[in-house]
This record gives sequence, C-alpha cells and structure tokens, in this order.
Amino acid sequence: SSSSNNLPSSYGCSSSGGSSPGNNNDDDDGLAVVNIRLEILYDEYPGETGWAFVQGSSVPLAQSMGSIPDRLKNTLNVYYGQLKEGLATFQISDSFNDGICCRY
Repeated sequence: SSSSNNLPSSYGCSSSGGSSPGNNNDDDDGLAVVNIRLEILYDEYPGETGWAFVQGSSVPLAQSMGSIPDRLKNTLNVYYGQLKEGLATFQISDSFNDGICCRY
C-alpha cells in the first residue's frame, strides 16, 4: 500500500498540492521554487528511518527523524513539497545501523 503526505511545513516547505515537478517565481527572495516529490519505501522498522533536505545551511528545510509510525512499515510513502532553486542535499539514515531494506 502507499500513502501521500506533504513535507513538514514547519521546516520551510509548503505543499505543492500534488503538482508535478516544475518551477515558479513566487518566493519572496526572488529565487525560484522547485516542486519536489519524494518516494520512500519503509522497511519493517520505519521509526529507525530519518531523512532530511538541507539547503545552504545545516538547518533542514524538511525532515522526519525517527517519527515515522509503525503503521507505515513496508509501505511506499510519497511526500510533496517545495525547495528553493539551487543545490540541496538529501540525507537518509537508519538509527539502528542495519540498513534501509528488506526485513531489518
């Protein structure tokens, strides 16, 4: 099964309303905003999974660190959001260090 979510708005991302990737120029600082779609297939232990988008500083623009509920195990999750135009880093981690795959 799968679920669809908006990236957490408390980190500067807003919902793209499920629109396809593209650019628009309605950001206050003049930089284009790029719509993104993130798909993550969680394993048996989604609470061990953390992810973040970082752009320009160490403050994440969107993240989910260890707050994934068990009901999402083995499900494909789709997140929509927006990042400012430019280089962004996507980070994903497994707090138990047994990898993000399979049964563990």
